[in-house]
Amino acid sequence: MNAIEFTTTPQAGVITIPQEYRDEIEGEVRVIVLKENDKKTGVELRKELEAVFEKYKGVTPFQGIDPVEWQREQRREWH
Repeated sequence: MNAIEFTTTPQAGVITIPQEYRDEIEGEVRVIVLKENDKKTGVELRKELEAVFEKYKGVTPFQGIDPVEWQREQRREWH
């Protein structure tokens, strides 16, 4: 099986194969659609993070953990 990759925008549910690949494609093909992730702006990401921090204000999940001792324990696992 040979793969051809290209990016396109469907129009009314129709995906157009670029002209440079049309001669290579004959017969039945397998189509896999991978949707690009919606890209958020830095401002949008910041607002989302601020909302999470506000929601969990006062939560201290790492309280009582000595970072130096934690790191030593992690390194012991390597040996």
